[in-house]
This record gives sequence, C-alpha cells and structure tokens, in this order.
Amino acid sequence: MAAGDDLWKAVNGRAGSPVPGNLADAIGQLEAAGATKKELAQFKKDLAASLGVTVRQVQRMTTRTGRETRSTSKHTGQIADFVRKDPRVRSRAGSQRRKSRMKNRGAKLRIRGNQGPKVGKSFPTRNRLVELDLDGYQMEAILDAWENGDDDAALEALQDALEDDGYPPNWSWEDGAGVEFLGLSRE
Repeated sequence: MAAGDDLWKAVNGRAGSPVPGNLADAIGQLEAAGATKKELAQFKKDLAASLGVTVRQVQRMTTRTGRETRSTSKHTGQIADFVRKDPRVRSRAGSQRRKSRMKNRGAKLRIRGNQGPKVGKSFPTRNRLVELDLDGYQMEAILDAWENGDDDAALEALQDALEDDGYPPNWSWEDGAGVEFLGLSRE
C-alpha cells in the first residue's frame, strides 16, 4: 500500500469511498457524486489523452468483454495512477461536509503503526502512536494539496504540522500505518 492510499483513507474516513482501483470504480464514484454527462465525457477524454488512445477505446474499457479486457490490462498501471491522482475524482470522494468541517475546525491526527525518524540510510522504526491536534489552516493546506492530486505536497504539509509539534523533520511511517483524521472534541 502506498502512502497515497494511506492519505486517501485518512481524508475520506472509515465510511468514505475506497481508493478507486480501476476505471469502472472511478466512474462509479463520479456518478454517485452527481457528475454530469459532460463532466464524465471530459474525464474520459483526459484519460484517453493520458494513455495515448482514442476516447472510443476508453469507452470500451468500461464494458466487460474479451477485447476490452485486453486493452484495460495493457494500461492497468497508467489507469490506476491517473484515476487515483485525478482532482475530479478526489474532490468528489468522501463527504464534502467532513472535508469542510476539517478545513474550518481542524482535526485530530492519529498515526498508529511502525514509524520513526529516518537517520541517513537507516530507518529505525518501532510501533508507536502519534496523536496531535491540527488547526484549520494546517488541515486546509493538507486537504487542498490532496484534492489537487498532489500527494507529495499533502504529505509535506502533514510533515510541517508534525514539525510544528516537535517531531524531527525526517519523521515518517511505513506503508500501511493507520493514518486517520478524527473530529475534534467539543470543548
């Protein structure tokens, strides 16, 4: 599991939409979020340009017959990367209400798993629990970068928040660590 997948689950929460693994999942999420036919057509057009194929071939990839399956399997990695990083898919994934609340009021960051500071070439990790409160400005920077499809910038904003709380600048966690943004308590 990549760090981007961990971040996807953290932003969308436990009940949020899963990471789309293929074109059909992404189109299903866009349709469920109320995307218009014009928006779906533009999404397919952009995917076709990214893959270097025609729009008709992308349209065929959404159906399930032998010929289209071969075409889809040929481009599986490229499709998955495009779908996971596309801002349209990310902005419609999960609850808009949850994202708005996190941008306005902040959230509690919880990272549970093997983590620690990287020192040179070594990465001495151990199982730890990190919990800290992020304010609205920090969450807005993380969410805006994530929604624009830039996992690196979102992780950098998250790293900045960790540094502000006293963690070393090279703090990181292993793939698969439980990264969550939880609601703040009403104090």
